[in-house]
Amino acid sequence: MEFPEHFVTLLREFVTTPSFSVSVNRESCGYFKGAKGLRQGDSISPYLFTLAMEVFSQMLNSQHNTACIGHHPSAVTPQVSHLAFADDIMVFFDGSYNSLENIIKVLRDFCEISSLHTNMGKTDLFIAGVNQPETERIAYICFKLGSLPIRYLGLPLMHRKLRIAEYKPLIDKISANFTNWSTRALSYAGRKNSYPL
Repeated sequence: MEFPEHFVTLLREFVTTPSFSVSVNRESCGYFKGAKGLRQGDSISPYLFTLAMEVFSQMLNSQHNTACIGHHPSAVTPQVSHLAFADDIMVFFDGSYNSLENIIKVLRDFCEISSLHTNMGKTDLFIAGVNQPETERIAYICFKLGSLPIRYLGLPLMHRKLRIAEYKPLIDKISANFTNWSTRALSYAGRKNSYPL
């Protein structure tokens, strides 16, 4: 990504030289060197994770652009190869065995350079429109086959457009949170007047 060398050196130091202190009865007890670099609660961790995911994203895009991974037929305009939300990633492909093999290769290469591993227990493969022999061949690779609908970010994921009734519970929940947040900022008199009698 052509970051300045000074910036890269600082990041390397953050990862390789952290030390930790344990709080016992609200008193810090000494320091010990971290053996595995940064932890999840470190303030710079989200930024480093975002940088790592950008590398993974570029690796996937490169494979799609060179046709090593075929685009999903319904994700051509615009060409969507993957979607990511935090550490959840959906990769779209044409359903072929070769494309899946190349996705696995990207995952392995990324694991080697980042030490971030795919949690196979939380990874599902969703396929449709593929004949039975190809399905069996694909399923043999390493992923367990999933079936739609599933819930993702509070909504059901399915092959068709969602109906209002299917996403209304999420809208109601968000609206309730907005109401709670806005009333917290009001005075007692304002709160009293904001609720219907």
